[in-house]
Amino acid sequence: FVIDKAGVYSLLARSPKGYTSDFVNVRATPLADLDVWRQEQRITSFELTRGSETRLAVTPRNAQGVVLAGALPYAWQVADTSVVALSAAANTQPIEGGLELNDDEVRLLALKAGNTTVRVTVGSITKTIGVTVAEVSP
Repeated sequence: FVIDKAGVYSLLARSPKGYTSDFVNVRATPLADLDVWRQEQRITSFELTRGSETRLAVTPRNAQGVVLAGALPYAWQVADTSVVALSAAANTQPIEGGLELNDDEVRLLALKAGNTTVRVTVGSITKTIGVTVAEVSP
């Protein structure tokens, strides 16, 4: 299920015979911002060398800065896929094209020197991260 409006919701658990066996109240708060992380540091941009790879993760926050729980449908995109390839974090092969991944963690592979951006979106909230890929020093 997806909760798409702020408020308090009651979730009911039923036994196989249809009896109410438990319930819990859940408070949903609106998403206000996204933090993107690399190597356990919050980032707005970063550098890679050609041929290297890294992982990015995202955490959602409300207007008070509190990290929100729950699975959200994140869409990740790279502006220039000739510079950086994007794939699911567990994938070991680069994915071609502007694939959108609904995951809170992704893997990036630096393909060639240049500049691009990585964008992660959920609902109406978007965070853009600058990426610079440098040539390997001799």
